[in-house]
Amino acid sequence: MSELSQAELKRLNNKATFVWIALMFATAIGAFLGSLKTTGVAVVLLSIVVLVVKAQLIVDYFMGLKTVARHWRILMSAYSIVIGAFVFLAYCLSLASSL
Repeated sequence: MSELSQAELKRLNNKATFVWIALMFATAIGAFLGSLKTTGVAVVLLSIVVLVVKAQLIVDYFMGLKTVARHWRILMSAYSIVIGAFVFLAYCLSLASSL
């Protein structure tokens, strides 16, 4: 394995810091959405979008799957989308049972 130059290390650290800040911002958005007294499909869908974006950032940058074989990245991306779909399904089922 080749050694990285100081400039390349700094670039990688800056990118990781930016992604971490984006994750913190997305977490704050999720917390804000959770604290709202309103509910509805729009709030749930926005929360799911935040979940999927955060999962993709983690998969790409912190798990290091951005440059690996495409099937591994697709598998992990699909996982976050499936979880989001189950959350939405649970929400829809809870609406149906309250009628």
